[in-house]
Amino acid sequence: MSRRETILLVQPRMGFWGHVVRYVPLSLLHVAAEPVRRGLRVELLDLRLLGRGWREALRQRLARGDVLLVGVSVMTGIPVASAVEISAVARLEYSLPVVWGGPHPTVAPEEVLEEGAADFVVRGYGAGALADLAEYLLGRGPSLGDIAGLSWGPGAEASHNPAATCFEELGPDAIPYALLDDTIEHYVGSGADRVFPIYSSHGCQGACSFCISTVLYRGFSRHWQPVPVADVLAQMEALRRRWGTNYFYLYDAASPVEPAHLLQLLDAAPRLPRARFGLRGVRVDRPPPPPGRDRHRLRAGGPPTPAPGVAARPRRRAPAPTTRTPDAPA
Repeated sequence: MSRRETILLVQPRMGFWGHVVRYVPLSLLHVAAEPVRRGLRVELLDLRLLGRGWREALRQRLARGDVLLVGVSVMTGIPVASAVEISAVARLEYSLPVVWGGPHPTVAPEEVLEEGAADFVVRGYGAGALADLAEYLLGRGPSLGDIAGLSWGPGAEASHNPAATCFEELGPDAIPYALLDDTIEHYVGSGADRVFPIYSSHGCQGACSFCISTVLYRGFSRHWQPVPVADVLAQMEALRRRWGTNYFYLYDAASPVEPAHLLQLLDAAPRLPRARFGLRGVRVDRPPPPPGRDRHRLRAGGPPTPAPGVAARPRRRAPAPTTRTPDAPA
């Protein structure tokens, strides 16, 4: 049997829209960055690409005997049910530890652990925590109590380490795009028409009561931070060299809210001839830029079909998850 040292990151099924629109699993790429940097072996398995044969494909991959840890990025909704099925295969059939990360376990870690859906939960940004957890399981990392944002244990008795209170910044060379080389043709578009999501900023200055931001950024000194324009362009240039990508979809929550940074990016875009941009995050609680040159520049950089998200000022913030460190009294 092979030595167990591979981190297998699994993208759950997303329901109807997971079949209609399939962007690359950007969250998995980001969370893989620190483990890859430390020399850990990481593989991605995107169940959206496998149709009804996903379960057998997962079993075949786990049966090779080299997987150390299964990680699942989980949004609320249909992905939760898919993640539960993934965990059942990994934990019950192959006795492998499972860690959940992403929006749903960040706001409901006790629920995830109480239901036995995962052995561990990482709340908030998770690349460093995932690498630390893998090294712990390999017998050479920090103790569980020293891993930022980690939750483990049964339900109400679970231990919750304090989460990180700063953004995970990845330089233009840090994202391990090579993990997609074998599957890139299965995502939206092809060649110059491939739509590739990237971030030009992190966080959001909104405080909408329905949004994970109220939990994720609690304790942060600032809730929004731009990625340097030079780093954004370097990422775009790297994607163009690797796959010929010309269409870049900005996953930022706040591009139209903080247009100055976006305008700087558009001003620098001539360095990428024929590049096109898609935007999301349109809000209804703040007016658009006034008519004139800035609005024209924003429209010129926008997508043929925008992807708006409605947001408004909250009446109250979402509750924080109960936190208790291993050494703190219950």
